[in-house]
Amino acid sequence: MFYVVLFGFALSGALMKLTDDIEDRELLLPKKIAYLTGIAYGATIGLLMVFDENAAYLFSGIIIGCLVTNKINAESHYLALGTILLIVFSKGLVLFMPLVLIIMVLAAIDELTSNSRNTRTSLNKILDYRVVLKIGIILLAIFEIVHWYAAVYILSFDAAYVTTDRIANKFEVRV
Repeated sequence: MFYVVLFGFALSGALMKLTDDIEDRELLLPKKIAYLTGIAYGATIGLLMVFDENAAYLFSGIIIGCLVTNKINAESHYLALGTILLIVFSKGLVLFMPLVLIIMVLAAIDELTSNSRNTRTSLNKILDYRVVLKIGIILLAIFEIVHWYAAVYILSFDAAYVTTDRIANKFEVRV
């Protein structure tokens, strides 16, 4: 099951970044494809959340963190959120809220610091990779608050996210 969830995290990270890039950049893809990729990553995340406790905590915190920082900003991402909620509410989910809040704060800090492009310092370049959440999850795993799988899952998600961004750069329309 570990490898299925690991693949799901990588797939959702890649689809989320592709959705982002279709919405925000001039890729050689029709904008409407973002609706399909949004629903696909939403379904992947929703299923991961109902079948894996670590995924439920990670994605709950990340989603709330993105909502409170206004980072969910396109119709395709709202479709993803709706798909996630539909799956989660249909199956039910019980979470320990303090842990969700910790992950939410880590995700919110990442969202707020990853776009600090006014000055391009070394710290800003590091923060662009959203390291606060990764370090936080690794610490939670070290203290056995979450399973060590959670750290591997979030690293898999982000590796796919970054890889998709680099691939999308090659398909951006240059004017």
